[in-house]
Amino acid sequence: DGGFGFVIAEGDVDPLSGATLATLTEVAVETLKIAIGETQEARNGRLMTAAAIWAGGATIVYLFLLLALRFVGRAITRRMLQLADSAAGKFRIGGTELLSRSRTIRFVRQLLRIGFWGIVLLLTYEWVGFVLGRFPFTRPWGEQLNAFLVTTIVDLLEAVAQSVPELLIVVVIFLLARFVN
Repeated sequence: DGGFGFVIAEGDVDPLSGATLATLTEVAVETLKIAIGETQEARNGRLMTAAAIWAGGATIVYLFLLLALRFVGRAITRRMLQLADSAAGKFRIGGTELLSRSRTIRFVRQLLRIGFWGIVLLLTYEWVGFVLGRFPFTRPWGEQLNAFLVTTIVDLLEAVAQSVPELLIVVVIFLLARFVN
């Protein structure tokens, strides 16, 4: 309200970061505007009610998606187990099964279970990030959760892309060794 909250002086500027007093002041002003806006939002009953309604709606959608995922997962599991059962018996050499039916079914079931729980965890992660992002006091946590997920996925994709040349070399060595053998 026109009074000083604090002062930014030349001594606050880190010369190694490349920041200036003007840029540091702009960052401080923007941060304070956000803090003031979120404090006002937290005291506004209408905005908090709207945030609670959004969070409640997201929770209903989340629960519906979990229920739908459960039914779809069961149908896919049934179909994949039938497919694995019929395919396992077809791979034979000299009358001997190459793939054991019980091991194939156990492997497919475990793979589907891991996929199901991976999707559940991803949905839960997104739901938590969304709900936290609706309220002013927890908004930074929600934003950090979403940024963390995106950063992690990008880092994983970069690591995979960087390892492709080494994997190609391993494949070439394997094929050469197999050819020589």
